[in-house]
Amino acid sequence: MLDFNLIGMDKIAEKLEKLPDAIGDAGVEQANNYMLNVLITKEIPPYKYISYKQAYGKAPAGGFFYKLKHGLIDVPYIRRGKGNGVSGSWMISGAGRNAYLSNPDPAAHWLYSENQARMMQLIGWRRVSQIIDRYTKQIVASFTRGVATAIRRVGL
Repeated sequence: MLDFNLIGMDKIAEKLEKLPDAIGDAGVEQANNYMLNVLITKEIPPYKYISYKQAYGKAPAGGFFYKLKHGLIDVPYIRRGKGNGVSGSWMISGAGRNAYLSNPDPAAHWLYSENQARMMQLIGWRRVSQIIDRYTKQIVASFTRGVATAIRRVGL
């Protein structure tokens, strides 16, 4: 499982300190919804074939496939997640300041974490930290919109 929250972002953390809980929670929820949309719709690279040799500089070890074919080793190949794979498995857990984005798919770690597989990097998958850096302005703007909406609702 891979999970992260947006509260650690300096710009959001600074603003949260100055806001009442309910108002800050609304901003965090709005920012999480924006980030969820980005992860599901915008951060999926187009298909690109990368051979093992291109990624790792050598052909895969033939012994592995021989042993796998003859049942000498067992490697689980598990496909999980929603119908649209790893990128479709993102979800928001919790609420308000305690909310975080998570992806329970076992493959998410190899696509989005700092331990991203080399082949996934060459295909075009970005790590979560890169995605946050890329969308920081929009995330902060979304947080601000959520706060403004909550302020209007409360009548401040």
